[in-house]
Amino acid sequence: MGETCGNLIFPPGTAFSMTLSAFVPDPSGVGGTITIYLNGQVVAVWDALDLKGDLVPNGHYHFVLEETDAQGRVILLERDAYIGARMGETSSLSALPNISVGGVNVIFTASLTGIPADAQSRIKLYTTGGELIRTLTPSAGTAVWDLANRSGRTVASGLYLAALEGPGAAGDKLHKVIKVLVIR
Repeated sequence: MGETCGNLIFPPGTAFSMTLSAFVPDPSGVGGTITIYLNGQVVAVWDALDLKGDLVPNGHYHFVLEETDAQGRVILLERDAYIGARMGETSSLSALPNISVGGVNVIFTASLTGIPADAQSRIKLYTTGGELIRTLTPSAGTAVWDLANRSGRTVASGLYLAALEGPGAAGDKLHKVIKVLVIR
């Protein structure tokens, strides 16, 4: 028999990983969903409502998936996501992981006015000294940084700034800046 998580069964010894979809806004402009995956399989969809059924405020949320396997071992997986569930949302940018250790790629999730960033947007990566080292173009709200600079060389350990810029609903430019730490 394999490992059980909810109604999913995995082979013995399976290594578990949890991922989250980008926040998908409701077409009405209020509310939306995040899909939670365990090893690529959907385990839950969150509707951005709290326990009382009220819409949560825009912001960063911490997701924890906890399951006890047949041997009584606790499987605990954690991820963070940004929720822009209310109208008037301007821009959001998050990085997973935001501390890259040992060369792990960084996946950026970006949205403008609550809509996933696309080819009209850019995520520019800078050193803390202001040197542009790479420009990424998001697709369907995500972009992957392989920790290389514009020349394809691997960047050094250090703190980097990721700056999202793209068009707002009224044609104005929207911006969001976050920090990403690279540890080799």
